[in-house]
Amino acid sequence: MEAAKSAIKVELIMEEVFSFTNEFILTYFKENKLYDKTFTASPYSIKEDNFTDVPVMGQAGILLK
Repeated sequence: MEAAKSAIKVELIMEEVFSFTNEFILTYFKENKLYDKTFTASPYSIKEDNFTDVPVMGQAGILLK
């Protein structure tokens, strides 16, 4: 099991799909209950120009809502 406040790469995203709207679905357990959360990336939003400091993680990335 991974530690809290950690990150692992789970899927390689091919740059050819950055022009599409991309959805990422995260499924996780919290207090013995299963949750789903969908994050959406607008076309062309996944690029280094949009990197920002990710709170808690202490590294650069793109925040999705």
